[in-house]
Amino acid sequence: MAEPTAPTREPLTRDRIFAAALEIIDREGLAALSMRRLGAALGVEAMAIYHHVPNKDAMLEGVVDLLLAPSGAVPYGAGWRDRLHGRADTLRSTLLAHPAAVVLVMGSPLRTESSIRWIEEPLVWLTDSGFTPGDAVGLLHSVLALVFGWITFESASLRPESAARELPTDLASVAPAAAALASRMNDWSPGFDEAVDAMLDSWSRRLPPGSKGAPRIASPAGGGGSAWIVEKSGIADKAHKKGKGGKKKDKGRKKT
Repeated sequence: MAEPTAPTREPLTRDRIFAAALEIIDREGLAALSMRRLGAALGVEAMAIYHHVPNKDAMLEGVVDLLLAPSGAVPYGAGWRDRLHGRADTLRSTLLAHPAAVVLVMGSPLRTESSIRWIEEPLVWLTDSGFTPGDAVGLLHSVLALVFGWITFESASLRPESAARELPTDLASVAPAAAALASRMNDWSPGFDEAVDAMLDSWSRRLPPGSKGAPRIASPAGGGGSAWIVEKSGIADKAHKKGKGGKKKDKGRKKT
């Protein structure tokens, strides 16, 4: 009779360690995470983790790297606005799915590949589009501040105790508008895209005229038409191109 074989244990890897650490943070909070707790979740002694990760700080950096890892290719032809807005949307969605890790991501130094690339890529998009280095940094800081501030309120509003929060009855008489809109004030799900767009609109005005990512002034045909065409994806407006072509044809007829 054949001897029963022992079940094969899944090998311990850095990816498994970081994923298990994130699960603990999601379920029990950042304070609950320790090397011993992580070892128990992985079914190994805590010392086994140190063969793959030198210390707890490196383990936390790996969790941040996991959260900030690239999540898909940038659409072909996308300009700085669409790319930066998409990056903001992705970060918001990631942090909303892992609210207990928000503080960890905010306080993480730029030491891992994913965290450095998260900063590097937008800076390249912005400087290549015509922003000065100072404005590129300022715009990226603005987006990060908006995302982290928004997600702080949004994740808090999703807690059960926040759903039924109302203005105290004794204050409702002096603040009737706030009392009537209390439930909406606790809902941070709408408005994010509009806030990002407004920020990008404001910063786009700092681009030098004629630069790659600047808003393009349309030449109205016959004295009418729109004064501004904002190229959100970095592609020239078809109407603007058509207008330029029409002028060339008229010029050619005059010569003959």
